[in-house]
Amino acid sequence: MKKIIIISALWLGALSATWAQRPTEKIETARIAFLTERLSLTPETAQQFWPVYNQFNDQRRELKKEEFQLRRSVDAEGANDETAQQHIDDYFTLKERQLALEQTMTKELSEVLSSVQVLQLIQAEAEFQRMVLRKLGERRHGGGGRPDMRR
Repeated sequence: MKKIIIISALWLGALSATWAQRPTEKIETARIAFLTERLSLTPETAQQFWPVYNQFNDQRRELKKEEFQLRRSVDAEGANDETAQQHIDDYFTLKERQLALEQTMTKELSEVLSSVQVLQLIQAEAEFQRMVLRKLGERRHGGGGRPDMRR
């Protein structure tokens, strides 16, 4: 119990220290604290983990940008069968590249983390993303409760 209180205090301290930073820096600092705590990273493991993770996360971010650009470039209403098929092919090629990157990242991180920690990482990333989206939604809709869907 004492360990949970100490970790929570450290995590909250890291979050409160982020208020002076820009929003993306705040999120990044919170993500680092969140993942470090969830994976129970030792200083030695963290030293090996973060460079590998950050490299892959940068590559993942670039692929997400490509996906966004691909989606924006599609004019489904004005497309003919040939251009539509090309967009579909491009989309699945990009998805294959994303999957290959995730598989490579998982394999390389398995050299640093246990299989249980890799699984925890996958879950923690999804949980952190949900938490950030929830906080952003709360901020947009006045701080509390569910957003008013009638707007």
